[in-house]
Formats: sequence, C-alpha cells, structure tokens
Amino acid sequence: MARNLPENLEGAMGTNERAAEGSASIRPAFAEGCLLAVDVGNTVTKFGVFVEDQLMGTWEITTPDSCTADEAWAHAARAIDMLDAPEPGYAILSCVVPSLANVWRTALEKLCGTRPYVVGPGLKTGIRMRYDDPSEVGSDRVADAVAAREAYGVPVVVVDLGTTTNIEVVDEDGAFAGGIIAPGVAL
Repeated sequence: MARNLPENLEGAMGTNERAAEGSASIRPAFAEGCLLAVDVGNTVTKFGVFVEDQLMGTWEITTPDSCTADEAWAHAARAIDMLDAPEPGYAILSCVVPSLANVWRTALEKLCGTRPYVVGPGLKTGIRMRYDDPSEVGSDRVADAVAAREAYGVPVVVVDLGTTTNIEVVDEDGAFAGGIIAPGVAL
C-alpha cells in the first residue's frame, strides 16, 4: 500500500544561501533517495531523475493527447531505464494538461509506491502568491518561479520558451507577483 506524503514540501526543505533570506529551499529532505520529476506540458513531457543532490539526466517524449495510467507508467519506467537510474522512491508531478493529471498521478504512485507530490493548489512550495486567484496559475509557472528563486535569488524574472512563452516575476520578497503568457516561438 502506498504511503501518504504530506501536501507540503516546505516542511521537508533545507536552506540554500542563494535563495532569498527566509525562503525555503526546494531541496527536499528525502534527497538521499531517488526522485523522479515529471513535467507534462502541452507538447512535450519531460522526465528528470535525481539521486541525492545530483541530476542523473533527463529524457523527454511527445505528450500524448490521451493515455492510460499503464501507458504513463511505461513511459516513466522507460525514462528510468534510459537514464540507468535506480528505482525512484518519490515523484513530483507538474501537469498543465488537465485530462492527463490523474493518469500521471496514478502511474507515478504505482511506480514509486508513494503518492507523488503534485505542483498546484494545496502544495506548499514556499512561494507566496500575490495573485487574485492563485488556482489560476499553472503548475509550470509555479515551478519556474520556485526554480528561479532557488537558483538566482530574488527579485528575478523567468522567461520559459515552450508551447507558450511564459514570463514570470518573483518580487524582492520572494513572492510570485504575476507574469505574462504569450504565443510560443513556433506559433
């Protein structure tokens, strides 16, 4: 039976001198195990495998219009095989395709034996949301903001060139202040 993980990464975090003072690091306390990060985008699904503090590698596939949990599990298992990584004990999921979110959540729980962290409302990332309706901010945008704050400190502006061009602003207090979604380069 899968263990239930808390909906809070903030409590499992350490500190990082590059991050803003008082903000949480995105490095979880379970870094001594293997973590599978899955980013399901509109066009591409990306996998990253972390062992301890090290990124073992990345792998990507074209995001299918639809798939079953077993097919998603097979994609994730193949990514682990391609990267010659150990079996992951944990997973984190960012999914901007609503019809695939539960499919991937189920697949990752089956693969890891634990409920995956899912970037979205309810998951405490340490980023305060200065936005009228935080639930409208996509998980990709939240992940961009958290990663940029961790890597570069604050204030910071992120430009993410994907299917859409996303520009995110993290203010001097380390809060998500807003941003812009525009057509991507291919559009």
